[in-house]
Amino acid sequence: MIVERIPVLSAFEGFVMIISQMIGSGIFSSPGQVLALVGAPVLAIILWIVGSLVSLCGSLSYIELGTMIPKSGGERAYLDSVYKNSRKLIPFLFCWTMILCIRPGAAAVNSIVSSEYILYSAFGSQESKDKFLGIKWAEWMRRLLAFAVISLVTLTYAIRVRLAINIHITIGMMKLLLLSMFSCCGLLVAVGLIDIPKTHVWSEPFRNTSPIFGNYVSALYRILWSFDGWGVLTFSVGDVDNAKKVLPRAAITGVGVTSILYIFTNISYFSVIPYDVAVQSNDVISAVYTRIIFGQIVGSRVLPIFLGLGLYGSVSAVTYSVTRIILSAAEAGYLPYKDVFVKLHPTLRTPINALLLNWVITSIYIFSPPSEQAFDIVTGILRYPTWIFYGVAVFGLICLRLRQPDAPRPFRVWPIAIFFFLLVCVLLITPFVVPLSAHSDYIPDVWVGLIALGIVLAGIPVWYLKVVRNAPQLSAKDSLESVHVESSEQNA
Repeated sequence: MIVERIPVLSAFEGFVMIISQMIGSGIFSSPGQVLALVGAPVLAIILWIVGSLVSLCGSLSYIELGTMIPKSGGERAYLDSVYKNSRKLIPFLFCWTMILCIRPGAAAVNSIVSSEYILYSAFGSQESKDKFLGIKWAEWMRRLLAFAVISLVTLTYAIRVRLAINIHITIGMMKLLLLSMFSCCGLLVAVGLIDIPKTHVWSEPFRNTSPIFGNYVSALYRILWSFDGWGVLTFSVGDVDNAKKVLPRAAITGVGVTSILYIFTNISYFSVIPYDVAVQSNDVISAVYTRIIFGQIVGSRVLPIFLGLGLYGSVSAVTYSVTRIILSAAEAGYLPYKDVFVKLHPTLRTPINALLLNWVITSIYIFSPPSEQAFDIVTGILRYPTWIFYGVAVFGLICLRLRQPDAPRPFRVWPIAIFFFLLVCVLLITPFVVPLSAHSDYIPDVWVGLIALGIVLAGIPVWYLKVVRNAPQLSAKDSLESVHVESSEQNA
């Protein structure tokens, strides 16, 4: 079946797509959590540098895979090519987990944090919000606003894909400017050109250093959550103009620029926000920062609106990628009711059923977790399957080099980058086996890992029914590529 193709992406649009997904809830919420975990601001900055290197190594590895196997669908296309003897179990579980867990969970987290910034702007502070609405109603308002965010994103894509892409590319540029402004303001504070009370955080850079190794692993995961999105273009290689040249250029530039901005933004946060305030800022550290720098009106009312809008762009970018995965999985015969999910609206020519599936699952993630720990629980559930499949995909790169040493490779990543990335993948998954610290007061780390593992393993019976039992029908379609949408002038 022919599915509508997203208008061809240029190198610049690819670059903005990457930063639009990378610059999301993480950098606007995680720095305070990271500081609370490791204690010392210098160690927090070092971990952000490590996170930059890990993301760059992962991105470079995916570039080699993407230019060698130029098919849309992200890891599904790579896993399908590398692990051919798995009877499609590995690519099936990847699609299953991406559709049911990783991408809708990410959309839910970004929607929730977006709603928090909108409420912060409306009330001027978290304390004012809770006092005016009451804690219970404030939580319901946060979830309803998050639901409105994912609903609006879904509606925009359903009406016109090009419109949605233009919106989140515009928002991506806005987020780039916001982080640039944050970085510059921090430097101006450091040299004394902006007069605010000194935090003295750098006078004792290793004070409060945590002795718990597990805290550093948890902090690194929160940092890498902030960088997640470096592989977004691999989900739509078929939509990128001249992918073999554009993909390396867009990915390296996107990850590099984002890394620099993240490091300087963290330095700015810690230079401006008092230590005790930073570690207690929860998910709105950026709003605390803007209030101190720009005052009550601009900092607490105006800029948080732009921060919330920036996170709307992140939800849009995640929705874009998961829709391509749903289409790709349906075309491969991995989903029940395949014809339903590859079907286009007869007038709008958009994959409405695929969008509705993601909307429903994302909404479940928004409303299900306990209110006090919604962010931590959802990101914790995403942690294990995300890094398991990252590791499996990059390990496949080693398999391809051994199996096909002479195959054309338009781009080749250094072996040390591959092994460093795989080492971090193992490090991030290990706490599931030996929990090193409590994930929260409500659900220990091991239970969050078991929930994630349960979601992955629940796909095995479905794989047997959809793939193994239907092997004769599927084998006739093995030569088909992942869903590629044909150019549609009327929708561009």
